[in-house]
Amino acid sequence: MKGKTKREEALVIVMPTYNEKSNLQKLLPRIKEVFTKNKISGGVLIVDDNSPDGTAEFIRELIPQIKASDFFLELLFRPKKLGLGTAYIAGFQKALSLNPKYILGMDADFSHDPKFIPEIYRQLQVNQMVIGSRYVSGGGIRNWSRWRRILSKTASLYTKLVLGWKINDPTTAFVGFQKTALKHIKFSEIKTKNYAFLVELKYLAHKANYIIKEVPIVFVDRAEGKSKLNKKIVWESIVNVLLLRFRYHK
Repeated sequence: MKGKTKREEALVIVMPTYNEKSNLQKLLPRIKEVFTKNKISGGVLIVDDNSPDGTAEFIRELIPQIKASDFFLELLFRPKKLGLGTAYIAGFQKALSLNPKYILGMDADFSHDPKFIPEIYRQLQVNQMVIGSRYVSGGGIRNWSRWRRILSKTASLYTKLVLGWKINDPTTAFVGFQKTALKHIKFSEIKTKNYAFLVELKYLAHKANYIIKEVPIVFVDRAEGKSKLNKKIVWESIVNVLLLRFRYHK
């Protein structure tokens, strides 16, 4: 008698969290609704770094409540805060073991509206990497200060100049991959942290000559909780873009 074939999920969302319980209470039901309405099988993998607000405990309680035949919720718990880059590395490794066709990174603070998931999902069927972009026609930002808008746009132009690519939104976490494309990127070897990790991840895809598509999204600043962005992260990102240019020059 043959063994049971492991089910292939269409889409797994990897979502790093730290003190995002109040946002997840509203966000996860919305994501499940989008999956169901658009007949997408799969679910969400939460990567939590032992949030003091009880995020992990909340997810553990929610898992049996939100589970459906075509949707699941899983938790990858880490005992301490280890940074965004390592959270994505751990999350991607776990997500690949769940046998998905596509894997999508996503913020947990409602900055990335679940309504954009179906279009990213559709585009992943014909592109190896798909970016939910604020800086293509139809995209935009809401509730940001003028200073932060200038900072983000300058970072995009600076990255284009240094790395010599056409990607318009290098720091967004709303980025998806075909399973085979992500497996062939050596993402576990990425040493950069925070938002710089997201730039290096995209740069590796660029250097691999992947078919990359940017689709417009409207980014909305978080309604609840505190932003993780600070001056140290901004400075690290500037320096790391230069290092990337020389590290992968050949």
